Amino acid sequence: MADVKLSQDFWKTLFEAENVAPQLLSISAKPDGVCFPSVGQYGEVNFKCHPASKLGDNFMSDTFIAMATTQDGTDHRTFIKILPTNILMRDMAYSSGAHQREMSMYTTFFDLLRQIREESELSGEELSLDVPHIYYIHMEVVVKGENDGSAICILMEDLSKTGFCMADKHKGCDDDHVRLALNSLVKYHAMSLACLRKWTDQHGQITYPGEAKFLEQETMFDKIGDFFQDTIKQLCDRLRLLKRTDLSGWLEELNGKLGELFARDTFENVGPLACVLHGDYWGNNMLYKYGDTENSTKPTELKMIDFQMSRISHPIVDLLYFLYSSTLPGVRQEHMTTWLTFYFDTLMASLKQLKVDIPQYTLNDFMAEYKKRSITMMLFSCGIIMTVLDKESVSHLSDVEQFIKDNPDSDEDGEQGSFGYSKKMEEKVKKFIEEKGPNMGNPAINDRIVKLIEEVAELNGIVLN
Repeated sequence: MADVKLSQDFWKTLFEAENVAPQLLSISAKPDGVCFPSVGQYGEVNFKCHPASKLGDNFMSDTFIAMATTQDGTDHRTFIKILPTNILMRDMAYSSGAHQREMSMYTTFFDLLRQIREESELSGEELSLDVPHIYYIHMEVVVKGENDGSAICILMEDLSKTGFCMADKHKGCDDDHVRLALNSLVKYHAMSLACLRKWTDQHGQITYPGEAKFLEQETMFDKIGDFFQDTIKQLCDRLRLLKRTDLSGWLEELNGKLGELFARDTFENVGPLACVLHGDYWGNNMLYKYGDTENSTKPTELKMIDFQMSRISHPIVDLLYFLYSSTLPGVRQEHMTTWLTFYFDTLMASLKQLKVDIPQYTLNDFMAEYKKRSITMMLFSCGIIMTVLDKESVSHLSDVEQFIKDNPDSDEDGEQGSFGYSKKMEEKVKKFIEEKGPNMGNPAINDRIVKLIEEVAELNGIVLN
């Protein structure tokens, strides 16, 4: 823990004394980095950084790995997140409050979860919170259109240094990866559920303490119904190109039900398992570590990252989003029932450790919620699979960014749309995308999408022609 405190003090001093955040992009283009001659008690500091992801790997942030050496020879490393430089993604991220919410999770909510754990007299690895250490968080007021993404800045532990890495999101997670991911998710859900119960009175009414009031605010997910009208259209266009009009026909019917499918969840309407979701729990937002054993492909540890869409809902939402987006259809077919049962049993055991009683809630109730939420999470997961895993879709984002640069929003004071632009501007962007026409996409990605839709249709008794 002493090393963590040392890193926190160092990075805070450096970023505030030298205003490093706005310089990250330019410094990353210099192989030898830069030298800051006098940084407080640390003296001369040599600093370099390089991008940690590209468009398509991380849509809501630009990320960097940074390395710094102080005058006494001490080395420091950190992982940095700032708002995206891609105009479309940047304005969407800021207007949705995604980074602000993640900051609140790191700076306050995780401490509340740790208090719950301590009050339950748990120790060691029991219900540990599997997240990285945070070194520095900084946020300034951002003026739309004048911000380069640096006013919001999060520095955290560079997990790659200690052997953590992402699983192959194209290959998908196998049973070993899934069970480890579910185990970490269970612990987080159980502690957050216990936290919400602590704030609830005998009449079932919840009062959030001041440091947790951000949980009452809307998230990007609460606005996503409008966005999914376009997503469903893109999915249907692709399915028609694949001659799967049976699937596109069903999805077109769902377009009229988006208000119901993406209705906002609250503590009061979710039911006895209401918890604080991770919100974006899929392969890009978890890092695995592999042990030095005979089976080097079996993960031994996991860290959860990117809590930008955390919100109140039923735990099955995180669970289905992960399983639908991060496992292949054949693997789900073999393990799905076992995974759901494993999660439920582990959650109930964890809640018992936390002295939280959930009377008369059974596995059958949990499976009913699985079916109820399956269509919503299918749509959400298809959007991620099509947008993030398909390189053609990623390249379209660059085209859209250039269109926005060439056609500034001329109605900024008009009625605002879902993602920070005026509705008139969003209609222009929408028309531009439509004129580009659908793309056939990657065959492997198409296969994942088709089989996921078929899987959920069968679960819900939908007869496809």
